[in-house]
Amino acid sequence: GGGRLRARAARRRGVLRPALQGVHQHALLDLQRVGAGEVRFGPYGEAADLLVLGQLAIGARDDGRRLLRFLQQEHRVHLRVLAAAQASRTTGAAISFHSPPLYDEKHKMLDIAAEGGADLTRVVLGHSDHMAQDVTFMLELLERGVYIEFDVLGRVVTSLSPGYDAIVSSAIPRLIEAGYGNRILLSQDVCWKVHLKRYGGTGYSFVLEKFLPHLLDNGVTEARINEIMVENPKRVLTFGEPK
Repeated sequence: GGGRLRARAARRRGVLRPALQGVHQHALLDLQRVGAGEVRFGPYGEAADLLVLGQLAIGARDDGRRLLRFLQQEHRVHLRVLAAAQASRTTGAAISFHSPPLYDEKHKMLDIAAEGGADLTRVVLGHSDHMAQDVTFMLELLERGVYIEFDVLGRVVTSLSPGYDAIVSSAIPRLIEAGYGNRILLSQDVCWKVHLKRYGGTGYSFVLEKFLPHLLDNGVTEARINEIMVENPKRVLTFGEPK
């Protein structure tokens, strides 16, 4: 299959091989059953050099239509976060959360992860672009040791898909100035056909071609860009010591 081919191609070219374990929106996965062997080698038996547990959806969809509040499904969420925390602790893999939309829910989720023994410095809060308008709140989260991931960059703005790129680009220098340049991650959530350049989107290259030059214009140094784009992903994706 495609996974085997990608793993073999990466091995031939000396590229680090990432792997992903987790669930997104639907079935609850008992991550406590994911043994170190499966996590480290993936479904095709090819050793992974880098791994993240996730992206785990917190704030599930009710029959695919409406987003339920985290606290309305607290038991399910509690089990999911605890299982991810325990799997992270025993394998050394980081956790990426499809974090809940409301502010109080984010702290609640991190409390549960800590309860399960997760090292919060190995936790990534994905889809954080909407928080860029509230730097004070982001600093509260960063003080707990987590990574803030701005990962829907480059979205074409529509009435259904607001754009946060300008707000994110203004927030990043402030986070760096506060001492958290080593906790920022950038990416693009290219998941629909309309996100591709061929269909009017910005494609996979927006961060490199457009967003990083804009950060440089905003006063972010090349050294900081390297930290965000190279050092931070390398640190969080590399296996930590199991406990």
